[in-house]
Amino acid sequence: MFKVVYDTNVVVSGLLSSRGIPALLLDLVSNKRVSLVLSSDIFNEYADVLRRPKFNLPKRQRDSVLRHLRNLADWVEPNQRISVAKDPDDNIILECAVAGQVDYLVTGNLRHFPKSIRQIPIVSPRQFLDNYLRSIAEDEI
Repeated sequence: MFKVVYDTNVVVSGLLSSRGIPALLLDLVSNKRVSLVLSSDIFNEYADVLRRPKFNLPKRQRDSVLRHLRNLADWVEPNQRISVAKDPDDNIILECAVAGQVDYLVTGNLRHFPKSIRQIPIVSPRQFLDNYLRSIAEDEI
């Protein structure tokens, strides 16, 4: 099972539209096909962004999703500061990925990140889904 960190934009996109790859990636977590790794900083960012009025998410739905993610996640507490992202706010995503020794960091905003961090590939939702599907196909052979 892949261990992943999803950038906030992947979670928000997956919640705003039930169609599309980000929604599929959330389903992979819900169905325990991949393991979502979270830190308290990332979870708080998810919550803050999902509360923004522009997303118009009903409180009940938002709280339900956050509770679901909190219960499913593997939690880490990063103990190392990283400062390599173009957007300094994105460094918490990198710190969580390193602390959780994940297989992938998935973001819809590749331009803000290096191509990898400590040998952890940083990929788009499409790239991750392709890799996930490829790994399933290889397991069946």
